[in-house]
Amino acid sequence: YLVSIWEDFTKNWIGTADLINPTIWDIYITGLYWSITTMVTVGYGDVHPVTTNEKIVMILVMLASSIVFGYILSSIGGIIVELSNYSSENKEKMRMITKYMNEKGLNKDIQNRIRKYLEFYLDKENTTKAEGNDILDFLSDNLKDEIIKEVNAKILADCYMFSSNFRKRFLYQVSRALSEKSYGPDEMIFRYQDNSDHSIYFITSGRVDIHYERCDVSLQKLARGRTFGGISFFSGKPRTAGAKSLEFTTVFFLKREIFLEKLEEFPIEKETYSMIVDSINLIETYQYLNI
Repeated sequence: YLVSIWEDFTKNWIGTADLINPTIWDIYITGLYWSITTMVTVGYGDVHPVTTNEKIVMILVMLASSIVFGYILSSIGGIIVELSNYSSENKEKMRMITKYMNEKGLNKDIQNRIRKYLEFYLDKENTTKAEGNDILDFLSDNLKDEIIKEVNAKILADCYMFSSNFRKRFLYQVSRALSEKSYGPDEMIFRYQDNSDHSIYFITSGRVDIHYERCDVSLQKLARGRTFGGISFFSGKPRTAGAKSLEFTTVFFLKREIFLEKLEEFPIEKETYSMIVDSINLIETYQYLNI
């Protein structure tokens, strides 16, 4: 319109659009109509440039509008893709935590509470994203404690050498120090006469071979639910045999140093521990370990 006002109305687009004596409103609506039809590439042609100046302006407008329109579509597509990716990530996180809870045998009540918490957490994460290295990082401290009580404490409670010699309150405190680790097939966990680490191990999946390395003799093959490394753990002496995984194996382990630190807070358990150590080192009996 700014171009046309300097020219003869009868020979430009205003004349072809029957706007010889237009109101401001008529010009605005017609101009808006032309802009939109041009930008969305419909271009009915009922309002079109006539003079050379108008054609030049039309070229510039079409170039600018195509860039703006393309940018808008690209932005909308990017938002849709991001929302789709975010939804997929959330589903994957829910799948991982569900698989974890099923593998650990958590009761349905705790599973439902954790799912509800995760739904809230992941919805909030939409605006403040945070990534964790561990599945349990998604959970609140209270829910983490409940999982520890349900999973880790159960591991110690199911182990005879712990459940028959120590009280539940102590075992719960110790269970918080349990760590999880995985091994590949034929991977050494510890070697015969190893004195660098005196941890005790609890198998949660896979199989472990207890053997003498020098003569390559297998002493025992252990599966899920079994414990090994107890003699060195309680006595503090070097390993009496080696241990290696026979397949993909997952274990929980408890470091002897951490266990000894916890004993300082529980005098009764400390006395029991001393009795077990004496029975191993002085009498050479393993009745307290059920070996």
